[in-house]
Amino acid sequence: MGGPQPLPRFAPKVPAGWIVQLYRRDALGIQDWELLDKVGARLYARCLEVLAVSDSLVRCPQCGTEFEVPWIGQPADRVASCPSCNWSISAGVYHARFEHQDLLGGNARGAFTTFVEGYPRARSYAERMLIVDRLVHAVHVSGNTVVRNLIEGHPRHVLAILDGLAAVDASNTHVGP
Repeated sequence: MGGPQPLPRFAPKVPAGWIVQLYRRDALGIQDWELLDKVGARLYARCLEVLAVSDSLVRCPQCGTEFEVPWIGQPADRVASCPSCNWSISAGVYHARFEHQDLLGGNARGAFTTFVEGYPRARSYAERMLIVDRLVHAVHVSGNTVVRNLIEGHPRHVLAILDGLAAVDASNTHVGP
């Protein structure tokens, strides 16, 4: 094989500012479909990645096939190969690719799975906003570990932002810019 093999890439986290902007617009009665789709698509992609990594699965960067990559407790040189195209990755390289990317999400697996199953079926603005809100709420109440999985920023800062959004929602008032 000529040249280095491509390595798996993972979906980025959602910027906290996007979530704040979405909630503020929604509170004003503005249905910003573009922003909702941007936030929802990023959350969807990130949840898929968190679930896959948590299940020791990788998506082949050459053909897109998802397959198991044993890594927990396995020797770093143990290799897994894509059943469709024979692309391969060692357990050590796989672990190094997602290390420090906050992709292990066992603490909120149910919320991630519910979102991944429901988001593609949600058609109306209200349905999409509700499913995004349920996931953001689950992240908020689950705390530090789960915030790290999905939202950019220092977890305490992100939780403070979510606290502020929840307070605005609870009082049904708008805190303007």
